Amino acid sequence: MRLMEAFGQWRSDWSAQREFLALDRAEREALARDVGVAEDRLERALARGSRAGEELPRLLHALSLDRDVILRRHCGVLRDMQAVCSECPVVRSCRRRLDLGQASETYRAYCPNAETIDALRQGTAQPVGTA
Repeated sequence: MRLMEAFGQWRSDWSAQREFLALDRAEREALARDVGVAEDRLERALARGSRAGEELPRLLHALSLDRDVILRRHCGVLRDMQAVCSECPVVRSCRRRLDLGQASETYRAYCPNAETIDALRQGTAQPVGTA
């Protein structure tokens, strides 16, 4: 059954990417604006599929950071972190370390969001609109 689920998810991801590419330029720009990311970043995220960026909530949990609190206090920061995570070049390593329970000790060595995560842990991250 797992294979069929994976195939179904692949088809869904493929369909979403095709739908996005079928939009005209203005519609793609509007959609990207609505979700708060650049159009090219949205296109890359769609190309990577629905699993892109799923490691961030797992890492935040491993570090005892509450995603909902971050969302309320620093929604722009979280959105940026999600975008960075969805384009991460070391996603397999990250997943492996999360699966092994090692990510909380090792994320600084590989995670492109490490500096932001550390700022959130120390309470020094700035909410959007402040600085």
